[in-house]
Amino acid sequence: MKPPSAKHPATKKQPATTKQPAKTQPAKSSKATHHSGKPPALMRDGITLVPTHAVLHDRFAKIGAAFVTQPVGKSKVVGQLKGLKAFPAKRLSSGGMSPAAFAAAYRRDLPGQDELLSTASIVHMRRGVHEAQKGTILGAAKQKEMRNAFQTASNFRLPTEMVGVATGGTRRGVQHPTAPAKAMFRRSGENHGDHDRRRRAEAADAAEAATKKPGWTVQKVMHASLVAAIGYTLNNMAAPPTAKNVRPHMRRQVAAEIKAAHVEREHLKRTLVTLGGLQEAPDAAKGGAAFDRRWTDRTGLRSASPPRVRP
Repeated sequence: MKPPSAKHPATKKQPATTKQPAKTQPAKSSKATHHSGKPPALMRDGITLVPTHAVLHDRFAKIGAAFVTQPVGKSKVVGQLKGLKAFPAKRLSSGGMSPAAFAAAYRRDLPGQDELLSTASIVHMRRGVHEAQKGTILGAAKQKEMRNAFQTASNFRLPTEMVGVATGGTRRGVQHPTAPAKAMFRRSGENHGDHDRRRRAEAADAAEAATKKPGWTVQKVMHASLVAAIGYTLNNMAAPPTAKNVRPHMRRQVAAEIKAAHVEREHLKRTLVTLGGLQEAPDAAKGGAAFDRRWTDRTGLRSASPPRVRP
């Protein structure tokens, strides 16, 4: 559902004898900036100003359009996810599936997953590709480059039940929408929407910054966007279930599921580095590489936390 734009009430005309108050300029730090330099429609959530989904749709479409006109660069598929269907190149055809059909097929490639670079972002990136094509057919080399990039993005997914946060105290819990009986951290869907939008904004920021670097390629931009999306997921949306300040507060505690979630998180950390991201080295003062090391707030960071090593 398309979120509403922010509305401002009309200012009533004051009598001539009434002194008008001086206009106050908003603080620069409270103003989100669109990559075109124009302020986007905003959505106030009580903490910061984050672009609406509608604005993010258009930003990803412009990134996709830039892919079409950029010279072909080196590319390969990164990551491999068991059970995931291959991304067919024909899905990028301008005469192919509708956006809704594309989104449904993309999710069906491996159901029950959180696509870390969201399906909505991929859908609108593809829209931008179509708009830039203007009815023409992409060359074979460009098609391969694009297919590799979209397949790489598709490879980064987590089972929805593993995407959540539970630490007790004042920090809000999080749980990706999932089957209620499988939710590991909190109730299904709890506080997920805010994080989903923030993660998309991080990914868009990273992609746009990458397109401004000399010699950028489709692969480099997709990797930069994925690093931001994976980093945000690990740091804000998918807490480590082995952490001593997380496990006691979890809604569902099944040893095999906790082990599986641990393996998935550690794999994502390593792959984030493969994509060009960073991972912090263990710090003895903060628990080193302990399996049950406390999970700390890493908001604003795109790097991965140190590894957690099973005893």
